[in-house]
Amino acid sequence: MLANRRRPRFRPVSVSFMKLLRRALMALSMAGMIAGALRIRGRGGVAPQNGGWRELPLDDPS
Repeated sequence: MLANRRRPRFRPVSVSFMKLLRRALMALSMAGMIAGALRIRGRGGVAPQNGGWRELPLDDPS
């Protein structure tokens, strides 16, 4: 009867590895939320509305 039991394909994961994985996922999600909040809030201000290209004076060597 014991021969019919299926063995698990993967070995169980240790508790310390799960804690590490959980902390890493939490850090990544927090970084994503902070980056998203900064992107939505915006920090660049408004682009200049006047000005633009102007010709530079060229010195004629002749």
